[in-house]
Amino acid sequence: MRRFWLTLGRVVGLLAVVYAPTFLIVSAITVVRAGGREPPGPGATAPLVITISLGIALILMATVGRRRFGSFGFRPAGLRALWWSLGLGLVLGSLLAWAATTLGIEFSYGQGLTAWQIIVLFWIGAPVQEEVIFRGLLQGTAELGLSGLIPIGRWKLSGAALLSAVLFALVHLALLSVGASAGAAGFIAASALILGLAAGQLRWMTGSLVPCILIHALFNVTGTVFDWFIRLQ
Repeated sequence: MRRFWLTLGRVVGLLAVVYAPTFLIVSAITVVRAGGREPPGPGATAPLVITISLGIALILMATVGRRRFGSFGFRPAGLRALWWSLGLGLVLGSLLAWAATTLGIEFSYGQGLTAWQIIVLFWIGAPVQEEVIFRGLLQGTAELGLSGLIPIGRWKLSGAALLSAVLFALVHLALLSVGASAGAAGFIAASALILGLAAGQLRWMTGSLVPCILIHALFNVTGTVFDWFIRLQ
């Protein structure tokens, strides 16, 4: 149990080290850019958050991780795993987008962004950034102290994957602070948990971040296209 709490503290600490400076820097830049006028929109702040947090995560891997980038998932994956990640991303994204519509959950991918900004930020930037942080840095660190597996029927769930998925979901509850309804924030957090578990298992099974990035990208692409389609109706 002591090992678990030490690992949890280490992982949560790394998460704080990644995001606390990121939002402090972005807030400072936003204030300077605003200059008393209306602050910049998500099209200006999202690239900063992605770039700064990704940079901090890579620095931590190079220092705390002693440049063992392979242990954080920077390695190739087999073709079968890539096909699995593409299929799972498509299926999960479609099911959760359908569920959101059925339940009347109202949220929009990239509200206030143009189509090309959504493609660059949500289809490419966010999957790379979030998977490097959560499945790379955090899950890679958690695996050092949480090597156990949780049996679920015929399947075995990685404890480290579960921890990174839970943190991934909790981070998405921050949408409440930017005006999202409790229902929308809760649904997105639950979706993030499901995505995180699938990506984390692929990371544990393959040792690679590539399938994680692909499943995340397809998940976002499917959700975005579904959202666009609904708005055209």
